[in-house]
Amino acid sequence: MMNFMEDRNWFTRMRTQHDQQENTSSFFSIIFIVLLISVTVLISEMYFYNERLSEVLWYFYYLKGALKTSIYVISYLSCVAFIVGVFFIRSTMLYSILFILLCFSYFATTSYLLVNGYGFGVVELQAFIQESGKFSTDVWNAYGSYITKSIIILVTILSIGSVFRYFIRKKSYLIKSRYILFIGLISFILTLGITIKTANTHNKFPVFTNFYNTIIYYISNSKYYGRRTELSVKPTAECQYNNILWILDESISDKYLSINGYSKVTTPYLKSIKDKYINLGRASSIANCSAMTNIGLMSGIQIDQLPDKKNYSLKTPSIFQYAKNAGYTTHYISGQSHDDLLQNYMTKFDLESIDEFYQPSTDFKEQFIPERDIIEKTKSALEQNQKNFFFIVKRGAHFHWAGQAPENRIFFRPRLKKSDGLIIENKEKAINSYINTVKYRVDYFFEEFLKQTKLLDSDDSLIIYTSDHGQSILEGSSHGTHCDSTNPNVNQGTVPLLIFAKKHKNEFSVIAKNTSSHFEIFPTTLNFMGYKDYKNGSTFFNKKDGKQVFSSGDLFGRASFQLNDISKPGGEEK
Repeated sequence: MMNFMEDRNWFTRMRTQHDQQENTSSFFSIIFIVLLISVTVLISEMYFYNERLSEVLWYFYYLKGALKTSIYVISYLSCVAFIVGVFFIRSTMLYSILFILLCFSYFATTSYLLVNGYGFGVVELQAFIQESGKFSTDVWNAYGSYITKSIIILVTILSIGSVFRYFIRKKSYLIKSRYILFIGLISFILTLGITIKTANTHNKFPVFTNFYNTIIYYISNSKYYGRRTELSVKPTAECQYNNILWILDESISDKYLSINGYSKVTTPYLKSIKDKYINLGRASSIANCSAMTNIGLMSGIQIDQLPDKKNYSLKTPSIFQYAKNAGYTTHYISGQSHDDLLQNYMTKFDLESIDEFYQPSTDFKEQFIPERDIIEKTKSALEQNQKNFFFIVKRGAHFHWAGQAPENRIFFRPRLKKSDGLIIENKEKAINSYINTVKYRVDYFFEEFLKQTKLLDSDDSLIIYTSDHGQSILEGSSHGTHCDSTNPNVNQGTVPLLIFAKKHKNEFSVIAKNTSSHFEIFPTTLNFMGYKDYKNGSTFFNKKDGKQVFSSGDLFGRASFQLNDISKPGGEEK
């Protein structure tokens, strides 16, 4: 009897001990799951967003009402549930695929966040598609340190994720895959619906969902692709110039030209011929991103037509159609892209109005004369044709600026090495490297270009020189030099504007300095071609006001769009 009582007491103690262990294990498991959810939410809230979730909820509640706010909350929570659920998914293969996708989204968003201060969106995806082929090496040289930091963060995520997964498998907390995938499907449907409904302007969801939603949203909002509208009008007056040249530089900011007051001598040649052209000083570009400005200039789109949700800039007759219609031989000469690879939203249909198309082969070398191929092509065309319109796109001063000028054209030191990144410690080197490139690719280019083409004293030639956008060199919170879609530095949208027009020098001379804009180039050019009845926009001579703005964000209105006044420190939302 005594032995039986002892065995019973032993069994009771063991059961109590087991229950206590189970309770402790359950308690720690709950704490673990709560911690996993908290980490998912806090990483998104504290690291990836400029707006807090509370601000977004207030926006929805204040403007959209309780119902839409509830839908937003449910969509957000479903995202969190799905991301956390990935670690509990039963299928090892499916977990591996989803975890890789999870890590890639965090890696990409982190990389952009470290560079521009706000992360990844439609505009960033668009710029990547447009420029990754041309400037991938420059991107690595300039931002390699930020990408390395992002890799370190990725390794940390991988490590933490592996620990979570190990604990879950060990405790047999695995959930059937179809339940997790169902939650994922619901979260993507809800969040994608909100993204589409709000034109991707209110997409403050956890990074994994937001990243892939942005890609889906971009793909589903394709732009117009096809022939431009046929031109039905004819010039109503004689053309004023037989040769009209648009020279569009790359990444040249007006503030770094000594003819505009910069302290270091970057434009001595242009200063020596200052009586040969009109310097209109600081002008505003159409956009702070190359592709946007190029298509804007080519189409003649105006401020009141932005954002271009109807794809006017892709449908309306181009400058080449107007020029050809006025009897000009049309030339597109670009030093940026290669071979037959089109850029800046130009399509094969645009080539129908271009008589001479040139882009260098991939193995082209400048050989100590800046953009010598552009100079040679222009010179040859002028010798062969009596009446020409040129759209010249220069290589200019796109980052990374190390090694873009030959040793005998280096005047400012210290300068960047190819291994130096665009970090604040290298700001002096970055500026010196930039202005070395500016002096070489702007001042020395003009010296060679005007000498070889013999256009300097031509009565019958009009040259409009500007840049696609300006440059922000380690200014403010962003390390981006251009294309920032959110509150860009004002220097990204300020460019030089020089006019070589001997016949109209007096008319251009009375234009107030620092008041002009890219939007005036197209109407002015058509006026000189003889299209006196063209009414879309103002010329340099009849502009209604001196307002100077550049756009940032998505020109086509598929995401946030902003007009930034270059006379003010901030921008105005549209």
